[in-house]
Amino acid sequence: MPSILNEEEIFNHVKETSIICFSRLVEELKDSLIQNFEDEELLSARELCQRILKCSKNTADKYYLNNASFPFIQQGNERRYPKKAVEKWIEENSRKR
Repeated sequence: MPSILNEEEIFNHVKETSIICFSRLVEELKDSLIQNFEDEELLSARELCQRILKCSKNTADKYYLNNASFPFIQQGNERRYPKKAVEKWIEENSRKR
């Protein structure tokens, strides 16, 4: 005759299964994030102005870099700008004609 699990046994089984699934998901996400970050080109403000924004640093500060939603990564005292994230931000924040 099959044994019937009580509520505590069911809870423990679900808990253990959830922990295993969550751990696997975290590892997969971590690997994916690391790969995406390693593939991401980080630009200095000067490189960003020359290659993407095509403007002076003063203009970039005024219209882009001081905008709270503009993407950057802080590395010590320096800000670096993820190229893909900046391009996406420009696309999403450009006025459509």
